[in-house]
Amino acid sequence: MYSPVRLFGATPGAVVTVSSPEVEVLFDPGGWRRGYDSRVPEEVDLPEELRSAPGLFDMFGWPDPDVTLVTHHHTDHAKHGDLFGEPYVPEPDRGVAERRYSYTARPAEDAPLVVETVRTGHTAGSSAYVLEIEGVRVAFTGDVNPRVFLKLARNVSPVHVLIMECSGVPGHAYFRHVETACEVLRPRLVIPVHMISYRPEAVADLDVDAAVVVPDFGLEIDVSWTVEARVPCLRRYHLCQRCERGRGCPVFRFARDYRCPGCGNPVVPLGEDPSEITVLCPRCGRREVMSYREFVLRIADAGEPAIRSAASGRTRARRTPDAPTPRTPPRDAS
Repeated sequence: MYSPVRLFGATPGAVVTVSSPEVEVLFDPGGWRRGYDSRVPEEVDLPEELRSAPGLFDMFGWPDPDVTLVTHHHTDHAKHGDLFGEPYVPEPDRGVAERRYSYTARPAEDAPLVVETVRTGHTAGSSAYVLEIEGVRVAFTGDVNPRVFLKLARNVSPVHVLIMECSGVPGHAYFRHVETACEVLRPRLVIPVHMISYRPEAVADLDVDAAVVVPDFGLEIDVSWTVEARVPCLRRYHLCQRCERGRGCPVFRFARDYRCPGCGNPVVPLGEDPSEITVLCPRCGRREVMSYREFVLRIADAGEPAIRSAASGRTRARRTPDAPTPRTPPRDAS
């Protein structure tokens, strides 16, 4: 079984694929431009190549999707929906997307692999998708009006993987809404995307088996374990886990506190190499490669007290949680 989720970009939009050896699904291949949204803070003003689906694909490898699903007509989700044939867009956003971006779209209700659609209230037709690949139920929300989405999501069967926007700005979901969504949909793995104002330390405390604390550009995550009883060691994916360090890897949990030596801007961690970390400054483009220990020490030297114990080699008491109970959602009778 091989069911990876791949994050091409998770801020400020969300370009994601979910795949198996037999099928690949692409979500929201949008494009974001400078000044598109005044709520996006300066530190998220990314280089040109990281602000659109084609640029992300050029940098991290082009997907080969069988199906393209667009959640709604906004530019950062729908602009490049026609890169791989006809996309599926919910009504009435389908007509808006066709007029705005000059491509032909099919009704979302006709999309293969989609088990359920849930209206999210962000636009007139915006919808979350629930699909099943090799027994793994994955929910991708797109942008949500929490009051509408969380009410309708109570009619949805539990999922294994929840990919949910965590923007933290008006008109979108705040962290408390992600917590509620976890209570409703009972995922084992949570992947926050569409991050504008984001608190990784809060994601690390979600009551789930694992959560992506810092969704790196190009990160690929194997989700096949979510239908099994085990909880694997997921440190290589920079995920929150139950281990000797408690919830959350200190390297990535506090990566937001590291500043570029060149311009002082917050950096973006890249890659998933188990021995070293690459960080990119989105403002000046400076890249640095270093060991995880050196990275932690640099943050500690900068005065972040919360990780000094980790940098000095002291670890928290090992947690010995009960064996996790698999939350395998029931299949639809149909």
